[in-house]
Order: sequence, then C-alpha cells, then structure tokens
Amino acid sequence: MEIQSDRVRFVLNPFHVRPVPPVLLPPEPSDVAAFHRSLPGYAPTPLVAL
Repeated sequence: MEIQSDRVRFVLNPFHVRPVPPVLLPPEPSDVAAFHRSLPGYAPTPLVAL
C-alpha cells in the first residue's frame, strides 16, 4: 500500500505485522548441539583453567 502526500512518500511493509515463518527462524540451541554431535569426528573443546 503506497501513501503519498505533499511532504512524504512512503510504502508500508506488508511483512511487518505478519509472523515470521518458523523455517526462517534460527534453530533452537539444542538442535545446534545435536547437529554438531552428529558430525563424524566431532568432539567438544575441553575447557581449561586460565
């Protein structure tokens, strides 16, 4: 929807009020860890005291 006036011209973003589809959202943190564990040869980096 485009709105015009003497001073300002702008277009409303139709996606602003719509929810973001879940496929476009970043994965949940637990999914990220599960993905890395599924990689061959993956091992978490050990923590060491400084």
